[in-house]
Parts: sequence; C-alpha cells; structure tokens
Amino acid sequence: MLIGAALAYAARGWRIFPCNPRTKAPLIPRKEGGRGHLDATTDPGTILAWWKRFPDAAIGNRPAEDEVILDVDPRHGGDWSFQDLKSRLGDLPETVTTITGGGGRHFRFRIPHDFRLPKELATGVDLKGSNGFVIIPPSRHPSGNAYRWAAGRSPEEQEIAVLPEMWLQEIARLTSAKTRKVSTAPVGLREHENLRGQNRCVPPLPAREVQGIVAAQDDALGEDARLVPRARETGETPPSIYPRHPSKGRRTRTPPASGPRSSGPQ
Repeated sequence: MLIGAALAYAARGWRIFPCNPRTKAPLIPRKEGGRGHLDATTDPGTILAWWKRFPDAAIGNRPAEDEVILDVDPRHGGDWSFQDLKSRLGDLPETVTTITGGGGRHFRFRIPHDFRLPKELATGVDLKGSNGFVIIPPSRHPSGNAYRWAAGRSPEEQEIAVLPEMWLQEIARLTSAKTRKVSTAPVGLREHENLRGQNRCVPPLPAREVQGIVAAQDDALGEDARLVPRARETGETPPSIYPRHPSKGRRTRTPPASGPRSSGPQ
C-alpha cells in the first residue's frame, strides 16, 4: 500500500523519500550518502528499491520550489493562531489538505518560485517549503494514527490553490523582520524602515518586490557587513558601513593615505 502510494505520487511529479514512521526522520543513512530531504526523487526505480528495503517507511515529500505547506499544529496553539491569521489576512481558498496523524492540518499552496520563507508564520503555524519536507498519506504518525486527505481535498480531487497576496505580504514582512533582527549591520544603519510602510502603499507593495529590496540591501552591504559579527566576537571596533555626513560633525570613512606606511621611528 505504501509503496503503491509512493510510486503514484512520483508519477504526479511529487518528490518522495522514505522516513522513519516512529520519528519522521529520513531513513537513508549518511554513511550511504543520505542527504535528508535532498534525497527526494521522482525516479520510480529508486523509490521501489527504497520501499523494498523499508516497507513500513512513512512517505516523505519535499515540496516543489513554488509550493508552501501551512502546517497547523493544534498542540502548540496552531488552531487559534490560524483563525487569527484568517481574521487579519482573509480566508484561504480551498486547496489540497492533509489531516495529520497528530490532529493537525497541512494546507498546500502555490507561491512564487523560490519565494523566501520564514520557519514560522505564527505560533503553531509553520511553513514548509522546498528546504524541508512533510509526511503525506497514507503514512503512519508516531502516535499510530494514519495521515489522510481531508474530504474532497486529495490531489486527485482538488487543485493546489494559489496563496493570496495578503498572505504573501505577511510572509514577506516576517522575512524582512527576521533579516533586520539578524542583520550584520549596526543597529540603525540598515535601510529596512521603508518596508514598514509596505501595507500603507496604495496599492500595497507586492511581496516579491519587498523581498527584492531586502536582498538588494544585503548585497549592497558587502564585505564590511560581514566584518561586524567578527568584530563583535574579537572585541574590535566594528567597521562603519555607511559614511556619515561631515557637515553634521559625524565620522566619515577616510581612504588610506597613498605611499608606503611608516613602521615607526627610523
């Protein structure tokens, strides 16, 4: 049953690999070249060999680069958070949906290709993209319960819906906020403040454009930005990433004087 389902998913173009049904961890050992979710494939010969070796393996699925799974876990407050998100961002269209063995739900949506995703959308609501994986039916959960498709929401019955723009904007906002938090630039120098006005624009700034702004700023900072955390670790003075205007009495970065540098009294 599991091997038949795994082959059927592969024929659909879904990337599949075997997972431990007790822990959900990938089963291909590292000593055999296992790379976790990166082992996922649509090759029927490889899948057949895997399930002959691990006949009870849960079916792991690495989402496509243009997919995201909203993983709602009620054990961690996901149901409440999900309702709050819908009240703020709007209802979601009907889409392919899994009922997990742990009582949660996986909602599968289309997103722009290679759209950057934070790990969490809200408390108890995780985001799973191509850099991760989910377990899909009819696999067994560690609790012993089976994963199943919600009524009328299997991939045979339901198209994968496109995630609405307001939800994409929220994801982009969280991504940019995370970038600000872990920024290597000193506090106050990054130009991310303009992103706070995203939803005040008419029409709202597209989520894809927000992510482009963040990426461009990261590139602009260059090597000096990467020196900041290094300086913090060593106790050295971090480099000034942005020049200060001399008319305001602030420090500017002065290029080194030309010619050989003196090594001390001669």
